[in-house]
Amino acid sequence: MSCHDNIEGGGGDSAGPALQGYGAEQVLDAIFEGPGSMSANLLDGQEAESIANYIAEHG
Repeated sequence: MSCHDNIEGGGGDSAGPALQGYGAEQVLDAIFEGPGSMSANLLDGQEAESIANYIAEHG
């Protein structure tokens, strides 16, 4: 099982929601706070910002 199948979601047996429609700040909050069953502080610094920006731009 993966956390998020792909940025659009759907298919597979993912635990997390599709990643469409989230802004960079929302993604950063999720990375740092770990909503639901997601672990907190999975990434930090520039790596967290890069992932958040990527998801916001491509989601």
